[in-house]
Amino acid sequence: MENSFQTKNIKLDELILWDENARFPDNYAESTEKDLIEYFISKKNFKIETLIEEIVKDIDLPQL
Repeated sequence: MENSFQTKNIKLDELILWDENARFPDNYAESTEKDLIEYFISKKNFKIETLIEEIVKDIDLPQL
């Protein structure tokens, strides 16, 4: 079976959040990027602060 996914290299600053992502409530559809980010970081169960700390701690890893 052949992989139907395509790979495309893009710059990090070109990444955007998808407002239809299941992590966002329905009322966030068509929200601004800023509103999506604020919602995402406000959710304690997403453990964003822990993720940030781990990234900073391991920033010298080659894959990063």
